[in-house]
Amino acid sequence: MLSRRNLLASMLLSGIPAFASEVKDWDVIVVGTGVAGLAAACSALEAGAGNVLILEKSPVVGGHSILSTGYVAAVDKPRQQRAGIEDSPSLMLQNMLEVGGYLNDVELAKIVCENSEDTVYWLEKMGVKWDGNIYQTVAGLHSRSHITNFVRAGYDYVMALLSSAKRMGAKLALNTKALDLIEK
Repeated sequence: MLSRRNLLASMLLSGIPAFASEVKDWDVIVVGTGVAGLAAACSALEAGAGNVLILEKSPVVGGHSILSTGYVAAVDKPRQQRAGIEDSPSLMLQNMLEVGGYLNDVELAKIVCENSEDTVYWLEKMGVKWDGNIYQTVAGLHSRSHITNFVRAGYDYVMALLSSAKRMGAKLALNTKALDLIEK
């Protein structure tokens, strides 16, 4: 099992460089190295941003995401069909609304459901390796959840996205707190 102490040691020893401050124009500055921030950095680089800086206030990457053991819910027709599971974005939306007590923003929920399959494949392209099974989570109404590892999925997501961002040229500044945002 990966303890917090071992996690910290592995992060500090993984060669993640502290980024030296310099005056530079950045195409994109991302605040935070959780899954959302790292996904934003990777997406910006894929979209053609040349200079991407990722700021992290902590001495290690990952934020709360790195401690997650969370699943990624998504329609994944090929894997689901191999397991005898029928699914669709519309069924996912129906389930999401039901679990959310019909308080969800329907348009945003629709976007999540319609893009879920592409998201699973994009995460794979970024280096995430699913365990190969499709699960029905406790709060889920259907088998559509993906995970890499039952103990350290968040660590897997963060490290895959960080590796991809760095490989594509992002710079990382640890121990760097964003104090203010200024529009240029």
